[in-house]
Amino acid sequence: MYYRTGYTAENYSSEEDWAAREVLEFSQAIKCPSIDFFLINFKMFQLFLATDINEMKRFVEDSRELEAIRSTFADFYSIETPEQHKKVRY
Repeated sequence: MYYRTGYTAENYSSEEDWAAREVLEFSQAIKCPSIDFFLINFKMFQLFLATDINEMKRFVEDSRELEAIRSTFADFYSIETPEQHKKVRY
């Protein structure tokens, strides 16, 4: 199945919407994109994992492996104010 919607939380306005998505995810149908790609592309999910090492520890117990994974993460910067903008590396 190919998703034409459902890319943001706003697409799920009720528990019924979430229940329908769950049925689809647990089905044997091939999904495009998969739930893995949905999650990895949620910017807030990326930010959450990049800034809270304790959450990453829930999924990766080995500290060397955890650091190897975290070394691939990009830094997140806010540029809402001129002071914050100056901290961004080009």
